[in-house]
Amino acid sequence: RRAVAAPLQVPMVPYKLPQYDQWVWVDLWNALYRERIVILGKPVDDQYANVLIGTMLYLDSLDDRDVNLYINTKGGDIVPCLAIHDTARHMKNDMATVGIGACLGMMAYLLCAVGEKGKRFSMANTLLMLHLPSGVAQGQASDMWNETREVLRIRRYMIDTLSAASGQPSEKLYDELMRNKYFTPQEAKDYGLIDHVLRPKQT
Repeated sequence: RRAVAAPLQVPMVPYKLPQYDQWVWVDLWNALYRERIVILGKPVDDQYANVLIGTMLYLDSLDDRDVNLYINTKGGDIVPCLAIHDTARHMKNDMATVGIGACLGMMAYLLCAVGEKGKRFSMANTLLMLHLPSGVAQGQASDMWNETREVLRIRRYMIDTLSAASGQPSEKLYDELMRNKYFTPQEAKDYGLIDHVLRPKQT
């Protein structure tokens, strides 16, 4: 018989209720949400995006503090990622973004375009890669044209939002992001994708 790995259990952590002088045990994600921290830790699909969007909107409704989005994954579907971007720009509170581990493809886009200017961070060893979407059209000529037109529309929207968020000219973004473009955190800062590189504290 093959050994089956046990599912990862969400750890329970002690949390002090703000209204009461009392500690309670809550799961880790609950504790982070209470501190207005959202972890984006796996590739984004429709279902995962809906969970993240619901969490963001709920936190935005509670009070007037920033919501902090920590990003560590290798990409995601384009439309759900754009839904996260649109929701973040709709919120009344600022969204701060922090890149950790890997922010590749659409995750680097969210790191730059979702975070409020001045509140976009990356850890010192985060791997960052950005590119524009592409598609392979098949079928009848009319279907291929519709598919191509939609890809071009999304690509133009992403270029416009990245240009506004980074300060880079649209023409430069189009030329440089048609292929995978990798950045160190410092290069991403110089490019305008992030605002701060978080380095280890001196010991």
